[in-house]
Amino acid sequence: MNDRVRVTWNDLVQGGKTPWSIYDHNGKLLVRAGTTLKRSMIEKMTNYIMYRDRRPEDYEYPTEDPSVNAFDKFSELVWRLESLFEDIEAGNKESTAKLKRIVRDILHLIDSEPDATIACVHLPSEYPYSLFHPLQCAILSAMVSRRDKQSDKEQELLVAAALTCNIGMRDLQEELYQHKGKISTLQRAEIEGHPELSINMLLKAGINAPLLLDIVRDHHERSDGSGYPHGIGRDEITRGAMILAVTDCYCAMVTSRSYRKPLSVKDALSEFLTDKGKLYDEIISLMLIKETSVFPPGSFVKLKNGEIALVIHRGKANPMQPVVKSIFGPNGNRYAYPLTRDCGSDEYKISGILGARPNTPLNVSKLWEYL
Repeated sequence: MNDRVRVTWNDLVQGGKTPWSIYDHNGKLLVRAGTTLKRSMIEKMTNYIMYRDRRPEDYEYPTEDPSVNAFDKFSELVWRLESLFEDIEAGNKESTAKLKRIVRDILHLIDSEPDATIACVHLPSEYPYSLFHPLQCAILSAMVSRRDKQSDKEQELLVAAALTCNIGMRDLQEELYQHKGKISTLQRAEIEGHPELSINMLLKAGINAPLLLDIVRDHHERSDGSGYPHGIGRDEITRGAMILAVTDCYCAMVTSRSYRKPLSVKDALSEFLTDKGKLYDEIISLMLIKETSVFPPGSFVKLKNGEIALVIHRGKANPMQPVVKSIFGPNGNRYAYPLTRDCGSDEYKISGILGARPNTPLNVSKLWEYL
C-alpha cells in the first residue's frame, strides 16, 4: 500500500461526495470517486480498513532547503495547482488546506530564490495558460505586496486570491488564449460574470476568508470605474485587488499567445507609466517596475557587442547592470557554453531588450547553476 494512504472515518461525510476512490486493504474497490455517501454505505464500510490513492499534496514538500531548484519547484506547483482546481470544482472541503500549502511554498520560493522565481514568470512556458498565468500573478503580487508593506496575512490572502480568481472561467481562459478576433457577446458575459462565479465556487469548497473573496470580486475593477463586475472606482477597490490588477495585466502582456508574440518588458512597463493612474494605481505600477527591474531575470537582452544574453540576476548596485549570460554571439551562432558578462563594462552594456524570445531550448537549471 505504499502508493495509497489510509482513509479515516472523519473523511467520510454522509451526503457528501467522496473526492477519491476508496479501496480495502487488498486493493479491492469499495467506492468510486464522486459517489454520494449514504448512511448505509458508511456503516457497511466500517468492516474495512480503507485506503485511497496518494495525491500530490500527500507528499512532504521540503520548504527549508535553501538550494531548492526554483524551476523544478515551479513545475511541481503547476501540477499541484491543477489538483487544487479540480478539488475546488468538486466542492472538496480539503481545498482550504491545500491552497494554504501552495501559498506557503510560493512565498518560501520567493524568499529563497527571488531572481530565479522572477525568471519563471518571464521565460517561455509550455504549461496550460490557466495554470501558468495564476502562478505568474501570484509570484509578482506577493513581491509587490511586500514592497507595499502589507502584513504577512494580507500577503498570503493576496497570493491565494491570485491563484484562484479565475477558477470560474478556466475553460474559457484556455479558449481565449487561442482566440483571435472579436469576443462574442456570450464570451463577454462569461468574462464579466467570472468574479462572482469564482467566489461561489470557493465558498462551496470551504474557502471563505473575507479579504480573499474581496480581492477576487474586485480584481477586474479599475480606478476610473470602467471595470467589472460592479464598476466601482479607486476609493472602493480592495488594495490587494489593485495589486492583482496590475500584475494580471502585466503578465498577460509579457506572455505570448498562439496568435501574437509577447510584448517586451520595456513596452509592457511603458503601458503602466503612460496610464498615469487612470486604470491602474500609479504607485503600485511603480512598485512592480522596481520589483522586476527594467531587465528582469528570464528576459533576453541584446548587448552592445551584438550578443544575445539571458538575464540571470537583477543588478544589485545598479538596476541597469544585471548579471547576464550570453547565449548567442554577434553572428547569431549559439555558444557551446554561455558566457557571463559584466554589463557595467562598455563592451557589454545592454543596448535593448527583446520582446520575442529566441526559439531555442535552454537548460535553465544549468544556467542558474543548480546543476
